[in-house]
Amino acid sequence: MASVSTPDSPVVIVNPTPTLPSVSERTPAMVMSALESWPYWLDIKRVARKEYGMEPEKFDALLPEYQRYLALIMLGYTPLGMFSFAVDKIWHSHVLCSHLWADCCLQLHGSPINHVAQVPVPGENHEQMCTTCRSCRNCSGGGQGCDNAVPGGTAQEFAAAYFKAFGVQPSAFVWDLDEPEGCAAD
Repeated sequence: MASVSTPDSPVVIVNPTPTLPSVSERTPAMVMSALESWPYWLDIKRVARKEYGMEPEKFDALLPEYQRYLALIMLGYTPLGMFSFAVDKIWHSHVLCSHLWADCCLQLHGSPINHVAQVPVPGENHEQMCTTCRSCRNCSGGGQGCDNAVPGGTAQEFAAAYFKAFGVQPSAFVWDLDEPEGCAAD
């Protein structure tokens, strides 16, 4: 397999002027247009293939959901939990291309976007996991009392933000948005 490189990779400017206006002036259509036209998605697809064995067709099917996820963050829904193992692989692939990740965040959004993973780890006992914070380490029972919950990061908050921005419910085939029940094991 050819190496993954970006010979025409962007020069990351430390204090750029973002191509999008301030968060309060952004619309979902404006942000989606900027994300969809970002020129380095093929490079991210190659990394997803190399690092995660993701088939190109699967990447193409998931990319719009990943772009919507980033759009929510760029619209001010932050921090925002990650509720899809498959979409998270694209996010990881994007972050692994650190120069492209920096370019995307700084050029479009104007500031870094932190990765907040909230997906179950394959092979872990998911019955002992708080569905609010996706952990049971130091968890006091989920919901409002969950010590690990990311503010704005519950599945319900994600679904509400998604619906408000895009006018449709998140796809159940992509997003794991089971209702929080708190910790199954105390």
